[in-house]
Amino acid sequence: DAEYKGLASGWDSFDQMSLIERGCVTIIAARPGGGKTDFSVNLVTRLALRFHVSYFTLEMTRPQLLNRIASRITKINSNVIRTHQTTATQKASVFKALELMQAQLHLIIDDKARLTIDELENKIIAQRPDVIFIDHVGLMQGSNPYTKKVEVLTEITGRLKEIAKKYNIAVVQLVQINREQEKRKGAPTMADLKGSGSFEEDCDSALFICPEITPAKDSPADEDYIQVQVRIAKNRNGPQTTLYYCWQQQFHAWQPLSYIYDDFKEVAQTPQQITFAG
Repeated sequence: DAEYKGLASGWDSFDQMSLIERGCVTIIAARPGGGKTDFSVNLVTRLALRFHVSYFTLEMTRPQLLNRIASRITKINSNVIRTHQTTATQKASVFKALELMQAQLHLIIDDKARLTIDELENKIIAQRPDVIFIDHVGLMQGSNPYTKKVEVLTEITGRLKEIAKKYNIAVVQLVQINREQEKRKGAPTMADLKGSGSFEEDCDSALFICPEITPAKDSPADEDYIQVQVRIAKNRNGPQTTLYYCWQQQFHAWQPLSYIYDDFKEVAQTPQQITFAG
């Protein structure tokens, strides 16, 4: 039998869809501010407990991303961390979270701007990851500065597919959705991916993050939640369906709606309580 190449995140409903596999390319798409980075960070911190993950952040700095991870782990409001308004207990929790991240997560965060596809491949050779995340692929540079953007993206998506197969890794690329989709107000489709039709051709699966403006069903009345549909628009290795999540923006925290909402209480965890599995 052929070896199963799926990488499990620990989110059962997500993993059952076979969305992240070696040799395959996965797209996570949303409008700017629509949650694709937060969703990916939650996936990354779970995957990095078991696998070697490289996160290439072209839009944010490494400290900014670490702030989100610390907020997600400690359940301390990210603005409090960012503006250095933490209490002594909260500060200890943040430092403990960063220590645990270094000790327990097989994670490399690379924030080099204007990354080219050749530079990315060289980094993959050096880092030897099981899965890479690119946030976001529209900010990558082509080998020729005079090439049109659509041609650059066509080159990049084709090379990413080759890289996934050549190095037997999973590639996850974050992609923006065109503004026209908001005007249409319908469910996003593969045609709404910003930049190039090659995204649809070269990916194996594509997820569209669709935040709702109403609070999550059955969530506590005093909590600030956004209910999110993650629509699987393409899936060569599994079904096309919709997954439902709860997104608490102040903590950059995501959980499937089937999870217990008490996990999202806005209470600063003590260092002993901090875990990556939440």
